[in-house]
Amino acid sequence: MRKNGSWEAWARLHEAYCPHNNWFFLPWHRWYLYHFEEACREALREGGLSDDFSLPYWVWHEGSSGIPAAFWGVDNPLADASRYFTPQAKLPPETCSSEVIGSILDVRDFNSFASGPSPDQRSFSTLGQLEGTPHNTVHSQIGGNMGTFVSPMDPIFWVHHANVDRLWAEWALKHPLSSLPSIPDQSAYAQQDPRGKLTPEFWLNFTLTGFMGPKAVPVTGTPGASLDTRKMPKPYTYDTLTTVDTVDKVQTAKLSLADTTQPKPRRESFKISSVSLRAVTAVDASNMLITASVAYNDKMKPYMQKFLAGGNDKCSLVLTVMSIPVPKDQARQKTLLRFFANHPNVTKSTSYLDPHYLTTLGFFTHAAHAGHASADSVDFTIDLTTIIPKLVSRGIALDEKLTLGVVVVDPARGGLPEVEYFRPINLRLTYTEWT
Repeated sequence: MRKNGSWEAWARLHEAYCPHNNWFFLPWHRWYLYHFEEACREALREGGLSDDFSLPYWVWHEGSSGIPAAFWGVDNPLADASRYFTPQAKLPPETCSSEVIGSILDVRDFNSFASGPSPDQRSFSTLGQLEGTPHNTVHSQIGGNMGTFVSPMDPIFWVHHANVDRLWAEWALKHPLSSLPSIPDQSAYAQQDPRGKLTPEFWLNFTLTGFMGPKAVPVTGTPGASLDTRKMPKPYTYDTLTTVDTVDKVQTAKLSLADTTQPKPRRESFKISSVSLRAVTAVDASNMLITASVAYNDKMKPYMQKFLAGGNDKCSLVLTVMSIPVPKDQARQKTLLRFFANHPNVTKSTSYLDPHYLTTLGFFTHAAHAGHASADSVDFTIDLTTIIPKLVSRGIALDEKLTLGVVVVDPARGGLPEVEYFRPINLRLTYTEWT
């Protein structure tokens, strides 16, 4: 495939069609992996070889966090000379550790996990935690081709995205009530913003483009048809999603997703309140720290009181950090933002294992990305649903205000970043309850 040009053709499809920073990110890449795997089998058959092949996945959050040895070596078709990463390098644990991935799998809100609503395939919306934390960071830390939208030129792309796809499958099994987007709260968007009028049905039936079928024929897919991998045209599953029956040794799925492939109308099943708040921002540029403190207004207070009272496993509280500047220089793509909630004295050495730690944002966008050059900033969603009760149990008062501590990690700069991170922060809190 490298020799005949089809490998590069697949990378160019990604460059031209891939959605990022919106709710089509996961289903589009699932179809992309699906058809690429079929193309690999076709190439094996044409070469007179067995087509008993499936894409492996790279579990970067277990054991060694470096690129597997099979992807290095001179004259190795799985190697890529453009990587900034070395065979000895490790991924940042605050983005790819088992603890961090476990917390992401605990996210209840669809948009916070899978990125936010968009009226088309390539528009930027809100960035979810699976995409913004491990996905983006693996791309940016490896760099080279992986740091661009022709990232599939590097073979490590395919096993990286196979693991992202696997984590989506695990999350969907864990949160069947959240496996579809909720109805957006129109008050969270400007009057002319089309995102406020989008529905789960729109997402389910949207036609995704940019794939090649057999003999390089263009094909399409929908998010709805990709929800259950065992119901795709050629079914597949992951070994981590099955259990072994000790009697007959038959592997069976833990949970069927049949009820989500034909969802019932959900317009009346959600109660949503969203409020945008201007945070009081303090800056410590010499230590690369930002603190944003926000008091709840009269609209948000009753929802916060209800949430803090606990006892409801069918609700979520989501924080959206608005308009975070994006580093345009590709050499600075390793920049990370670490977020902490109500920490009394956060510093740049505060660990991601600290109980106040929320998540880390990595960047995977710059001016050279075809079709996405207008992305000067991103909105990042953070699910607070599990972290807030833990803080309350430690005696942290959260009934009046929320304080966000942001540590800027910019390896390319010893001091103040060129990107204007240090400016007043806008936040949005969204309380969602479903019945």
